[in-house]
Amino acid sequence: MNSDEFAYQPISRLSRLIATGDKSPVDVTRAALDRIASLDRFGNAFLEVLEEDALVQARRAESEISKGIHRGPMHGIPVALKDLCDIEGTITTAGAVVLGDDPARSDSELARRFRKAGAILIGKTNLHEFAYGGTGVNPHFGTPPNPWGLDRVPGGSSSGSAVAVATGMVPAAIGSDTGGSIRLPASHCGITGLKPTFGRVSRRGVFPLSMTLDTVGPMTRSALGCALMMEVIAGFDPGDPYSSRGKQEVFSAGIDIGIRGRRIGVPRSYFFDDLEADVEASVRKALITLEDLGAVLVDIDIPWAQEAFDNNISRIEAVAIHRRRIDDPDVSDKLGKDTLRRLRDGPSSDADEYHWQLDRRFRFASLAESLMNDVDLVATPTAPSVAGKIEDVDTLKYRRVLRFTSVFNQTWQPSLSIPCGFDGQGLPVGLMLTGAMWSERLVLRAGHAYQLATDFHDRKPPTV
Repeated sequence: MNSDEFAYQPISRLSRLIATGDKSPVDVTRAALDRIASLDRFGNAFLEVLEEDALVQARRAESEISKGIHRGPMHGIPVALKDLCDIEGTITTAGAVVLGDDPARSDSELARRFRKAGAILIGKTNLHEFAYGGTGVNPHFGTPPNPWGLDRVPGGSSSGSAVAVATGMVPAAIGSDTGGSIRLPASHCGITGLKPTFGRVSRRGVFPLSMTLDTVGPMTRSALGCALMMEVIAGFDPGDPYSSRGKQEVFSAGIDIGIRGRRIGVPRSYFFDDLEADVEASVRKALITLEDLGAVLVDIDIPWAQEAFDNNISRIEAVAIHRRRIDDPDVSDKLGKDTLRRLRDGPSSDADEYHWQLDRRFRFASLAESLMNDVDLVATPTAPSVAGKIEDVDTLKYRRVLRFTSVFNQTWQPSLSIPCGFDGQGLPVGLMLTGAMWSERLVLRAGHAYQLATDFHDRKPPTV
């Protein structure tokens, strides 16, 4: 399998080819490594490529499968991890240059679960410094260009993971999402990304931004691919105090059932206010497609959405996590200007203020639960605009692009971004589908139904 043959193969097809012996994990891994090496203009999507170790893993997978030992659909599949996630023996940078050069002494729980499933950990991807920004612009390691427009931001903070999938370097990657950092780059780069229910996926060994909002989840080309990844990474971890005991599920089970009769709420306001015209047109067409698939569209109101976006929990917790770095001039001088500015401009972690913000977050979760008693899903644009130009970006101002995604971080709900069209310049538009807590199977089923009826997720960027 050469790199061109490998690129853009969905996880489900690669898995079948590997399981039947038609393709070997070694061939698939070599093809991925060759593609990473050949796409120079997108090279900084990765901060580290684990070539030698990846081939060792691939040979082990090949040997196991030849002996009839098959660990599941991710066995032999190359996966990239956002460089917040520890991989034993590698340095975790978190997109910064101030964390030191000591390699991780153990795997993150994510890496451990992928190894157990036989997946190939192929490298660590670039990100917005400390995952604290929506642009993906990184002053230390460079900014991966958006494959749909080289002068455009990839979106952040999971920029490298999005670009690696969008360019066909890997079929699967891991991102993190505190205010939209999986879904926004997925939307900007024309791929599929899932923010799971808070606590569904362990964050042990993942560098934090906001302890009560951070989530970790899959980024790939399709909802089915996300489902297959979730079957590996989801589940209770006693080593993570934020991990939930929600039941283990086969997320791909029943994914072909469709959405006939499902009630999909469409907000009358906020999520459709101040949209770029082409974004609104694409999303409205997607809603018609969902209706054609048998869904029932229901007008709803989410009057607390703006208040949820304005909630400051993540900023308070980020300041608390980085307080010593902000106060130490030898360290703060090495931070990117936008990250330092955001941290210094953030509110202090005053106990009264923090308690009030947490109280509001639980109120939003209660309001969302009541909302989901009336509908099965909520459909909105992922972002109000397509990817902005790198030269024009101001990270603080760009935060407004996260004003839809961040609402559902506050409520801890599962939320999926899928491609649903393009603007007049050929830049991708994302549709966001959000469900009740623990309803990932339904969210993914809806995304899959839409993708069976459309081809936006299969289209390839013109610059690759």
